Formats: sequence, C-alpha cells, structure tokens
Amino acid sequence: MAIEDADIMIVLKDKEEWTTTQDRETLVEMMKEKLEVVAGASFEFTQPIQLRFNELMTGAKTDIAIKIFGENTETLKTLADQAAQLVENIPGAGDVKVDQTEGLPQLIVQYNRTKIAQYGLNIEDLNTLVRTAFAGESAGVVFENERKFDLVLRLEKSAREQLNLDQLFIHLPNGTSIPMSEVASVDYQEGPMQVSRENARRRINIGVNVRNRDIASLVAEIEGTLDGQLNLPPGYAIQYGGQFENLQKAQRRLAIAVPVALLLIFALLYFTFEKIKYALIIFTAVPFSAIGGVMALWLRGMPFSISAGVGFIALFGVAVLNGIVLISYFNQLRYEHGLTNMLEVVVKGGLTRLRPVIMTAAVAALGFLPMALSTTNGAEVQRPLATVVIGGLITATLLTLIMLPILYYLVNKKLNRPNVAAAAVIALLFMAPALQAQQPLTLDAALENALSQHPVLKNAALKIDQSKLGVDAARQLPPTQFNFDFGQINSDLIDYHFSASQSLGNPAVNKQRKAVAEASIALSESELALQRHEVTTAVKQAYYQWIYRSERLRQLEDQAVLQKKFLEKTNLQFEFGEVGRLEKTLAETQHLQALRAIESAQRDLQAASRDLQKTAFLTGEFSPPGNGLPILEMPAAAAGQALFTAPIRQEMAVAQQQAVLQKKQLAPEFSLGYFNQSIRPDYSFQGVSAGVAIPFYKKHQRALAEQWDLEAIMAANQLEGRSTILEKERATAKLQASSLRNELDSYGRQLTDQATLLRQLAQVQLDNGEIDFFRYWQSLQMALNNELDFLDLQYQYVEAVLQVEYLNQ
Repeated sequence: MAIEDADIMIVLKDKEEWTTTQDRETLVEMMKEKLEVVAGASFEFTQPIQLRFNELMTGAKTDIAIKIFGENTETLKTLADQAAQLVENIPGAGDVKVDQTEGLPQLIVQYNRTKIAQYGLNIEDLNTLVRTAFAGESAGVVFENERKFDLVLRLEKSAREQLNLDQLFIHLPNGTSIPMSEVASVDYQEGPMQVSRENARRRINIGVNVRNRDIASLVAEIEGTLDGQLNLPPGYAIQYGGQFENLQKAQRRLAIAVPVALLLIFALLYFTFEKIKYALIIFTAVPFSAIGGVMALWLRGMPFSISAGVGFIALFGVAVLNGIVLISYFNQLRYEHGLTNMLEVVVKGGLTRLRPVIMTAAVAALGFLPMALSTTNGAEVQRPLATVVIGGLITATLLTLIMLPILYYLVNKKLNRPNVAAAAVIALLFMAPALQAQQPLTLDAALENALSQHPVLKNAALKIDQSKLGVDAARQLPPTQFNFDFGQINSDLIDYHFSASQSLGNPAVNKQRKAVAEASIALSESELALQRHEVTTAVKQAYYQWIYRSERLRQLEDQAVLQKKFLEKTNLQFEFGEVGRLEKTLAETQHLQALRAIESAQRDLQAASRDLQKTAFLTGEFSPPGNGLPILEMPAAAAGQALFTAPIRQEMAVAQQQAVLQKKQLAPEFSLGYFNQSIRPDYSFQGVSAGVAIPFYKKHQRALAEQWDLEAIMAANQLEGRSTILEKERATAKLQASSLRNELDSYGRQLTDQATLLRQLAQVQLDNGEIDFFRYWQSLQMALNNELDFLDLQYQYVEAVLQVEYLNQ
C-alpha cells in the first residue's frame, strides 16, 4: 500500500544506540513480520515519526531529567549541548542525551519586494495565489441533498508534489502576466522540529541515566558542576526531574511514614503490656535492628534509597516480635508461675524462648533472601529492601537475646545505689540541653544586649552620622552658568557670543551653616545619651521586677510543700479521730489558697519575663541567677541636670544659630564672569565681569530669622520648666528612697528576725509536745507572711533607688 494512504507510519531514525546496521535491519524485519501477521499486508517505513531504539528494546525511563528553561530555542539548544558535555565527564552519568529540537525541513517563500512594487502588486494577493494553488481555497459551496460541502480550488496532485513557482502566473494591472518566480523564490531550510513548553516557558530536556552510583549524590554533583561552569543568561534556569523528582517526593513521604510507624509500634506495645517500661524495653530493638540494616547496606556497597527506607519500616515491625516473645514469657513466669527471683526469671525465660526467638528472625530473614540475591527486573528495588531486613534481623536478634534480659532484670530488681547513680547520670545527660538552654541571666548581660540591639539607640547613632554629614553639606557653591549665542547679534552678519559666570555666594553664610551643623551634631549626641540612660533604667526596672517575681514564687512554692505535709498530717489525724471535720476543712482550704497563690505568682512571673524580653530585646529561655533580690545602695548626691536638659539646651543653640544664618543671608552675594564676542567681519572682543547680588526684599528672610528667635525663646522656657520639675521630682524620689531604706533597716530586720525565731520556737515546741500541729502550722504561716512582707518592702526600695538613679543624671 502507498505511504500517503497509510494510517500508521513507523520511522526508525539512525541513532547512536545502534551499534551495527545489522541491529537496525533485524528490528525492521521483526516489525515487518509482526505487522504482516496482524494486518495481512506489507508496509513501508518512512520518517515523520521517531522511535528511539533503546526505549523500544528496554522500555527504560530516564533517571535524571535536566530541564533548561528560557526564551530562545537556539540558545536553549546551545546551553543543553554545553551542559551535556559537562555531565558526560561526571562519574556515574550514562546515556546523556539532549532532546532533538532541530531538523524539520521547511519550504520558505521569499518575495522580492522591489519587483513587486515595480509591477504594482501586493503581498496579500501573492499569498492568496500560493495558498490557493497548493493548500486550496474555498471557491463556493456544493449541496448534496441536505449535506453541504466546500468547493475547493487547487492544483492537480501531480503539480502539487513540488513547490514550482514557474507554473503559477500573476495577472498584472496592464493585462499581461508574469510567472511567480519573477517576484519570489523558494528555499529549503531546517527549522525547529519541536518546541517543548512547561508552565508557559520554553524547555529543553537532557536525559541522564545513573550507572553504579546513587542518584542523589549524582544530582548534587551535576548541580554543582553546572552552577559553577555553565553560564546561564538572564531569564534562563535549570530544574531537575525524572526519577530524581520521584525520589524527592518519596523522601518527603518517608519522613512522615517512619515516625508514624514508630509511634504506632510504641502505642501497640503500650496497649499490649499496659506499662511504659516494658514498651520502652521492647522498643530498644528498633535501634538494635537499625545498626544491622545500615551495616548490611555498607557491606554490600548499596546507597540508602527509598526501597531501603521501606525495608527499615518492615524491619522495625519484625524486630519487636522477638522482644514481645521474651517479655511476655518473663511476665508469665512472674505473675502466673509465681517466680520472684529476677535472675531466675530472665535465665529460665531466655533459655526457654531462645528457639522461638531465633526461629522468628530466621523465617523472616530466609523469606527475604531470594529478594536480596535477585538480578532480574525489579532487583534495584528488591535488593536494598531485603538487605536491610536481613542485616537488621541478625543484629536485632543477637542484641535482643543479650540486652533485653539485662534491661528487664535492672528495671524489675530493686534499685541499689549504683543503679541510682547510673539513673542520675542518665537524667543529667538528658537534662543537659535544657540546662544549657536556660542560662542564668545577669543584669550586665541584659544591659549589654539592650544597648546593642535596641532600635531606638541604633537610629540615634545613625542620626549623629547624619548630622556629621551636614558639616560637609554646609560648604555650598552655586553652579557655574555657561551661555552661548549664535546669529545676527550686531549686524546682518552671523556673530557669536560666549559667556561664563560663577556666583561666589557669601562666605559668612557658609561658615554659619557649618555652625548650625555642629550644633545639630551636639543635639544628636545629647539625645543619644539621654535615650541610653532611659533604656538602661527601663532594663533595670524590668530585671529587678523579674527577680522579685521569681523570689516570691519560690517562697510560695516552699510554703506549699509544708502546706501539703500539713494537709497529709491532718487527713491522717482525721482518720484516727484526733481532729474533727472543721480542722480537716481548714487544712484543705489553706492548701487550696496556697495553690491559687502559686498560680497567680506564676502568671506574674511570666508577665515579668515577657516584659524583660521586650525591654532588653532578649530571645530564648533564661533563668534567674539565684542570688535573690539585692539591696541597692543609695546613690550619691545629684550631679546636676545636664543629661535631661542637654537636648533642650542644644535645641536652643540650634535655633539661635539658625536665626543668625537667616540674618546673614541678607548680606550681598558676589559673582565673577568671562565673555567672548565677535563683531564680523573684523572684530572679536573678550573680557571679564564682576557682579553683586543685593537682596532688596528682606521681609522674607527677616521673618524666618524671627521664627528661629521665637524657637530659641520657647526652648529657653522649656528648659526653665524642665529644670524646676526635675528638681522637685529628684527631691521627692530621694525622700521616698530614704524613708524606705530606714523602714527596711528597722522594720525589715525585725520581720526577718521574727520569721526565723517563729520557725525555731515552733519546731522546738512541736518536738516537746507543747503545741499541736495546727499551732505549728500557724507559726510557719506567720513566718512566711513576714518574709513576703520583707520581700515587698525590699522591692519597693529597689524601685525608689532606681528612680533616684534615673533623676540624678
């Protein structure tokens, strides 16, 4: 049958995959036989469709697809060829192939537009003629009963086989005709065979298969090589797909599946034995089996893959079976057979269950052995999975038979001192990260962090730098002006006139601008000093409040411990009839009040901690230093009001300098110039000029100067008021601090002494039987109230001292 009438055309294009022409001929004959058997007819082979030989024979998929995205097809092809050359030199990269994007033959009709214009023709008519002759154009409609068909006009089939323009004639407006070849020519060119797109961007693929290497490390090396040696133009990018993309998706799923599997195993163990200690003992088979799985992969030279990860999941489930067999029999010997000697339990149970444990592991390992030795299709998936399971079961079985009885013996045997010490060491190891995370926070560390991280202080420092730049900006020189005139200046002849002038400004004004800038620098520095002082005070207040809340919570918790003992003692006395329900209810109420007080203190401590973090810009967790709330010393006598009044003084100085600047701008400004002029036909003149600019309208500048004078007066008034207020606030703060210090020295000492005495006397009288437990508890409660009162008084004094320190600057 003819090719043009065939429904299917199969093409075998010569490729590097064919080692000899015999391979290709053999494949062609084989396909002919298959097709003849199916269709009962002979077929010819032509070239519009491409079947790659390696895909036809093996059906393999590309392991790594390197996708290059860009805008230009030719540039993409060039970059893909360069990338393929780089990838071919990387160990483990095989079958590097670039998508075939070129090679499609095209017939291009090129018009001679000059001749077309000479003959009075146009492109649209010529395109219509070519399209009608070879593609066909509708010339009307034909009706057959109820059906309608287009009547298409085109050349005969024999004339259409070649695009011969000599057989097409064009009718000119003057009635003559010329062949199409007179104004057009036909060229054969190669064009793009395919243009692939992804997400509306052009793309070209580079296929890479992996040989004797894991795909993840190969992609990492390819990515590093292309990033370092392949220069991508702007707008071009590289992505990696193929089986590697499936690997990434599988890794993300595996990261969820493994933890979920481990949690489910642990939950089932807990539901089986109803004790966490037994579930933890059996769960040790998981790390024991993981050791063997990793070693087996290493011995066989296999990388970790997704199938290996699935093998670990299966391994964990099988490995815990040995532990279940052992622990369940140990418990059976203890609770059903009445054995109490732990050593006898583990020895007898281990010997009895030795054979079942080994058989459980051996059956699973032997079942996976054919997969581990597989070399057929799918071996790349089966071998890692089976290797992990077999290697893990070997180590899990050996370690389970040794370690599980030891752990069971230690857990159920009464703890002696060496075991307690070992448990303490283990607890410290687990608590080390938490202890390291919560480092004691000192006041110096909080201040240092606040002064270095506070954005207000950073902006104040930047404002100083900004003001310093004003010194350089103070020296202003107006731009130089150039003029050039050309034309009839003095006569009918063409003349030119060139001039240049430079305004010198007023040197006194520039000097005054510098004085204004220096005053602004001093203002910025004074503002920074005041802001640092305010930040320091705020951090100290937040820090000491945090220490106070911590100490208060500690004292309440200590008292709650005694309150719990008191409640237990009261409940015991109530059971024996020594006290009545009133005393029992009173103890329960006091215990409830103690718990509520602790919760309130915890909320206050959390609020104080957040306030300290916000004020000092701290992150992470921290703990109090442990030395309690200090008693600060009274500050020395006030050194003055320089720190608070300095910004106002500098604002007044800046306003005064600005007023002087506005007044000096009323002075004249001078300028110098040069000119060169021609008077044709015989003369050319040049010279210099000097000028002065006198501001006659002075109302504007005088108004500005008066505004700054008023600004300086307002600053002076603010300075006076601020100084008066500061003096009164300082006196009030000092009086309050002195009063609290006297109260602390006298009343505070009595509170602490009485609290200590109350505890001592209550304990002695309780031991001698002189008072009952209720009076003993009342004494302890009174001692706690004294200590809390002393802590409150101490904190009030610290706040007063901080206020005095703040106002003494």
